[in-house]
Formats: sequence, structure tokens, C-alpha cells
Amino acid sequence: GVYPKELAEAEAGAFVAFLLEKFGVAGLRKFWESLYEGASIFRASELAFSRSFYVLEEELKSWVKQP
Repeated sequence: GVYPKELAEAEAGAFVAFLLEKFGVAGLRKFWESLYEGASIFRASELAFSRSFYVLEEELKSWVKQP
């Protein structure tokens, strides 16, 4: 099946909002620059946030669940 575009956009927006809140503009910029320079999402997470993408994903899930 096809992943709904609206859901993908909402998830991407939540991910960016989480990164901005937790790491600020500088952290988000370092993440995007790492991706632009060819790093995988896993390596970019390590470089920008000093944590694995899997840990980042768990932190995002907890952040989304907050009231």
C-alpha cells in the first residue's frame, strides 16, 4: 500500500518540531548539513545529537505522547 501523504507530512512536521525544541536551530542545522554532505540518517544523528537514531526515535515517541 501507499503511505498517506498527509500522515507523512504530519510526522515530518512533528519530527522537525521535536528537534528544534530539544536541540535548537544549531543542532537541526548540523543534522541537515550532515545529511546534505552524504551521511546516513544514523550517522547524522550521531554527529548532530550524540545519540543513535534509535534513541532519538524513542525520545520523539515520548515527546509526542506528552499532554
